[in-house]
Amino acid sequence: MIKERLGTWKEHNKKLPTTILFYRDGVSESQFASVSEYKIPQIKEAYTDADGNANDLSVCFIVVGKRHHTRFYAQKKEDTYTFKAGGVPKGNLRPGLLVDHVVTTPKLVNFFL
Repeated sequence: MIKERLGTWKEHNKKLPTTILFYRDGVSESQFASVSEYKIPQIKEAYTDADGNANDLSVCFIVVGKRHHTRFYAQKKEDTYTFKAGGVPKGNLRPGLLVDHVVTTPKLVNFFL
């Protein structure tokens, strides 16, 4: 799949990209190292096969974790917004909340959005 995408990119842009950003879902924390160990070298190999220099390529690997049980609550009422679901007002944090420290994993670059 990567070879195909690189070929299409090169065809339209007349050169290869220098940065590839890819997302993975369904990867548990215990699988992070394994996926990184196998997928990133495969991407670099596909880049080389497309006549690129793998040393010129930057790869950003993002794991999307949706099924966590972390909840955030506002400390002040003005930090919430209210909408009605089924006729019952609900107070939730405003859209766009980003948490990138304190409750995140210290060994990984991670965040809650």
